[in-house]
Order: sequence, then C-alpha cells, then structure tokens
Amino acid sequence: MSAHRLLRFALLFAVLPIAACVEAPPPGIPGPPAPPEIEAECVGAVIDDTMTSPSAGEAPDAPKEIGAAAPTWFLSDEQPLSCNHQKIYGLPQYQGTPTMVVLLWSGCGFCQSQTEWLHKMKGELDAANVAVNFAIINRADGASSVLNLSNRCTFPVFQDTEGVDAWGLHQGIKDDFYFYDVDGVLQQFISARGDLEINLATEEGYANIKNAVLALAQ
Repeated sequence: MSAHRLLRFALLFAVLPIAACVEAPPPGIPGPPAPPEIEAECVGAVIDDTMTSPSAGEAPDAPKEIGAAAPTWFLSDEQPLSCNHQKIYGLPQYQGTPTMVVLLWSGCGFCQSQTEWLHKMKGELDAANVAVNFAIINRADGASSVLNLSNRCTFPVFQDTEGVDAWGLHQGIKDDFYFYDVDGVLQQFISARGDLEINLATEEGYANIKNAVLALAQ
C-alpha cells in the first residue's frame, strides 16, 4: 500500500471516534440559536453562603429513587457569566426553587449539543416566567475543557472533582437527568439507559425533558 493511501486510512480512523461522539440534529429540526447577549453584568442571584473548597456531604443510599433527598456536595461554578463564577456552592443553596441537574462531560460533542438545547429551553422557560434552576455537573476528568459546556449556556456548570465525586453521590452516568422540588426532594429521574428519549435535538427528546421540568413548576 502506498504511503499516500496509508495516510488516508490513518486520517479516517483518527476522525471516526470523534464523529461517533457527535450527534447532529435530524433533518427538519433547526439547530439551537447562538447564546443571546447578556445585558446584565452577570446571570443569577448572588450566593453569599459559599464554601472555601470543594467538598462532599451526605448522600442517600438510593439517590435515584423518587422521594430521595438530593446529595450534598459543594463544587466550583465554572460559568463565566454567573454572578457566582468560581464560587463553591451546591444544591442546598438552590432549595426554595425547583432544580434540574444533568450529568454531562465536556469532552463529548453530544453533551455540548445537549447543553445548547438546554440553554434554549431555559430561555423559553424564563420568558414564560417559569422559575426552575438548571445545573450541569461536568465529569471530574473534564476540568480542562469545561468551557466546552459553559460557553454554550448561561446557567451554572459545576466542575466535579475526584475527591468530591458528585457523579458518584448521585450514582449516575453521563446524560442522566435529576428533577428536584423546592425542598430538594427527587420528583423524577430520567436515565440515559432508560427507554425515554433524551436527545434534545429531537422533538421527542426535547419534549420529554421540558415536560419533566414543567412538572416541577406545577
């Protein structure tokens, strides 16, 4: 085989793993819009009750069962637009408002796409005066690329650490969704391994997640 053909095969197999991670919207469904310009200096209410370093607290034995209390963790908010950018806080500071938490990894194109669609959804909810917090927990090994997520939205992106292991406290995997009420009690869990469509680039997946969020606000 010529050197030229060997080079073509090498480039093909180098691209395949990346392509497998990226899911484009199906035909007929428009892509999410670019993030809007932010007129305010920052997004969200300022949180004063913050920690000095990431830490883990109590977690229920079965955090994915309906009625379970949200795990206690405190992580850095890596959303540059947040009024709490690089402050260390967690779900206890969100009690009083329903909250959706999703586990994503900044190194995967599908997670980046999910973030953009969640940004669109959050904007729709805000415009309709539906008060629900959105939060992403980025996988611990994604710290160096966390901006791949936080640059695609305006809501908090918490950076997990091996020491805290918030993913482990939630007993979750990538793309899992958790829906907590105003008291921090789990009302719905949508698994990445379940039968429910979660790809937000599809009409069905977008509706599934949005309806779960709206159910929190009722």
